[in-house]
Formats: sequence, C-alpha cells, structure tokens
Amino acid sequence: MMCKADSFDFFTTSTDMPGDRRPRGGKARATPLEGRPKGRGKKAAPDAQAVENKKPAPTDEEKAAYRSEIERRFAELGWTEKRMNFPTWSSLKSEWLALLEPNELKDLNDDKVWENIKQCVRSLQDRIKTEREKQKELRFDRLNRLLSALKKDSPPLVVFNLRRLGKPPCTEYPCPPLDYTELKKVSHEMAFPGMADVHKWPIIKSLLEADTSADQLEQDFNARREEIDTMVSEWRDKLHTRLLGFLPKRQGEILQPTLVADGSDPFKDLSDDMKRLLRADSLFLVYDWNESPYTINSSRNQPFTYQDILRIHPGGSVHRLGDLLKQVESPIDSIRPYPAAQEIARELMASIGRPNASYLELGSEIEGECDWEGGSSYSGEWICARCIDARPKTWQGIVEHYVVERQTYQSSRAELAKRKITYHDLHSPSDRPMIRFYSAQVAREVPFYGADERDMYQCWLCSKWPLKHDVQGTKASIVKHLLEVHGVKKPLSGHYGPPTIDYMY
Repeated sequence: MMCKADSFDFFTTSTDMPGDRRPRGGKARATPLEGRPKGRGKKAAPDAQAVENKKPAPTDEEKAAYRSEIERRFAELGWTEKRMNFPTWSSLKSEWLALLEPNELKDLNDDKVWENIKQCVRSLQDRIKTEREKQKELRFDRLNRLLSALKKDSPPLVVFNLRRLGKPPCTEYPCPPLDYTELKKVSHEMAFPGMADVHKWPIIKSLLEADTSADQLEQDFNARREEIDTMVSEWRDKLHTRLLGFLPKRQGEILQPTLVADGSDPFKDLSDDMKRLLRADSLFLVYDWNESPYTINSSRNQPFTYQDILRIHPGGSVHRLGDLLKQVESPIDSIRPYPAAQEIARELMASIGRPNASYLELGSEIEGECDWEGGSSYSGEWICARCIDARPKTWQGIVEHYVVERQTYQSSRAELAKRKITYHDLHSPSDRPMIRFYSAQVAREVPFYGADERDMYQCWLCSKWPLKHDVQGTKASIVKHLLEVHGVKKPLSGHYGPPTIDYMY
C-alpha cells in the first residue's frame, strides 16, 4: 500500500461535476487561439489549466494547526513519536514526519482520508518492528564473526610432530588419507568461548540489545576489547576449574610423551592442571537435554576429551539468533564426570605401555575423507583385541566400546544367570591384550568389517532381552562369537541370522 504523505490524491475532494469529467483514457481538445499555429495552441492550453487548478501553498499557521490536530488524533490512538520508538539508524522517521507535515494538507474530517492515514501508521509500525528484528540479526552475525576472528587469532596451546605407531591399511577399505606420512602434525587450540557461552555476559548482551547498526556494534566491540579479553580469561578459568573437579589428583609424572617425533617434551611449559586435562584418561560426559534415551546411535556413552569439548560447543550449537531460545542450560553446566570411561582409559593406557600418554598421541581425531559425501575413510587407529568387532575406532571410540560392553554384561548378568544363558565377559580385566593398533598387518589378520550388508549376520542371542545388544559380523565371525561368548559349538538357525533392529526398542 502506498503510504507516502503526498500520495493521497485519490481521496482529494474535487469540485468538478460528473458531467465535466473527462472520459477514462481520453484527452481534452483545445481550441486553437485565433492567429496562432495549431501546434502552439495545443501546447499552451494544458499549461494554462494547470496554473488555474494549482492550489495556494498552506501558510505556516495552517501547517501548525494541521500538525497539532493530527498529533492530537494520533495521541488518542497511542501513536506518539516516543512510543513509535524510531531507531536512530532507520530512515522511517522521515515518513512519520511527512504524515505530520505533508506538502498538501488533507481534509482530516474525510473518513476515507483519515482511515488511509491510520493504515499508513500501522504499516509504519510493522516496518519498524521488521527492520529492528533484521538489524538485531545483523548485529548477532557481526558479533559472531568478531568472536570467531578473535578465536582464530589466538595462538595454539601446543604444536608438535607425532610419530605414528604404524602404517594403516592401504590396499583395502578403510584407506588412509591420500597425504599420509609417518609423521603427523598435531596441534591443540586454546579454549575460547562461542556465542552459546557469551550471549548473557553483560557486555555482550548490551552490544546485542543496543538499538544500533552492525557497524556501530563493531566499533563498540573494539572499544571494549580489554573488558572482553578479561571476561574470556575468566570464562576459561571457570571451564578449567569445572573440568579439573571431575579428575583425580595426581602426584609425580603427569604427562610422559613417547611418540613425539624429535623426542622432545612439547608439554613441559604447561601448568600441571593443563597437563591433567590433556591426559588420555581425562574423559568427560556431555549431557544433551534434547536427546531421547531411545535415540539410535545415542551419544550418552560417548566420552569427550578436553579438545572435543572445545570443538563441539556443548549444550547446543548457536549459529543463528533464534538458536539462543533453544538453549536449555549453560554449555559449561552440561559437562559431567565420567568415572567409568576414565577407569577403562587407564586400563587401556597401561595395556599398551603408555600410562601417562596424552590423547593427542593416541589417535583422538578422525583423519581423511573418502570420495563420497564427506564420509571418513579412515575412522580410527584402534580395534578391540577381545571380540569380533573389527571396526577401527578413535581413542575415545575404543574407550566407549569397552564401557558399553562392560555395562551390558553388568546390567544383565543376574537375569542371564536366572535364565541359564551363557555369556562370557570377554572385556573384563585380564592379562590378555585389550586393543590393537589398526595397521596394515592387523587389517590382514582380522575379518573385513566393511563387507557387503548381505554378507553380515547378527547374534540373535545378544539381540534379545535381557542383553539387547547388537553384535554383527561375517558368518565366520558370528560363529566365533557364539563359541567364545555363549559356548555354542554347533550354531543352529535360532542362534544367528540377518540383522534386525528389534533390540533397539
């Protein structure tokens, strides 16, 4: 709808009689003046008519009276300039002033004219609201970029070259990264908060809520950098205090690197508290309030390293302004202790002869990408040495594997005994090797886990209650599992078969 002050001609009262109006689309014929060429007469007639119909400009007194009356009417409807709350960065205030002081004064007693003016004000209010919401989103985006730039400019906590334990398989899936080398560059970033952490800080909140432009926000942000840097340091200390409270105290050697390429100690200049956070057994649980306990591939048993926590934005990622409304709790508060994972990690570290290793040395990250849709072609460096699960895993993944296997046995052992179901716990503490590095040699020894789904079988004894545990593998692997775990020497059709998902529910 056109709502400019000079666009009310549709409602302007005309003094012409209906019979005097020109036909729609027609042109008035001008009679040529005597003694002049016809062309000049046709041009002069309309100009004369325009001069004749032109109204005199309103006086200052008429303008003042018009503004006073329209302001009185607006005030009765609650429309004052203060309540309209025009942003300083918006150009909409000029349209408001044009309604108060139009070039041509309108008849405010004409119902159609007054209704049109009111519609213009309502439209103006909606546009102010829309522009303000849009500007807040722009401020949020700018602030997010400013924080990301600060994080990017932060120096790394530690950087070193790692000597790999062995060469991963290269003739069969999963393949190592194309740029694989025996040495791997490892780095660890400094802890830095994201929008999920900072949006309630007084400084950040004032920048977001200020009714300014994104450019003005950036100027204010830079002017308060010293205060913001202080709050970042305080946030970092708070995060470390919470994490360290979930870890045991340690005496003597905290970190003892064994796989650093040049034999140096890249952790020597770090504080003891920071060394504790970098240990391979310093693992945590991150609780997701939005996740159902019945979610397939649930992360409820997944252990997180200190580095994981810095990268995943626990408590829900915040990339847009609307994401802040979905945040249930502070990201730091969603971090929980995970003693079961810590205990198993210590057992695994001892079993491979590295009791004081850092997770940075033990393959805590997935490397490489395959050719299809960004999936990982090199999903980890460790496999279980006890069971038929030959899927390579990261350090966190192999710890989780042992956590789940032990929890499954402990939670169902009483019912298994009651039902006289044989179930040998292969993952209990013993002198047997617990994990193996997934090298090319090991890949040739273990069953090929990437087999076609049509060649995969599932243990039906495990899939049913009380275990409800998914154990899958090739036919040879499942036969081995039935013998070692359930004591079944001659499997029958009811012992295994095509995979099902009944155990999920």
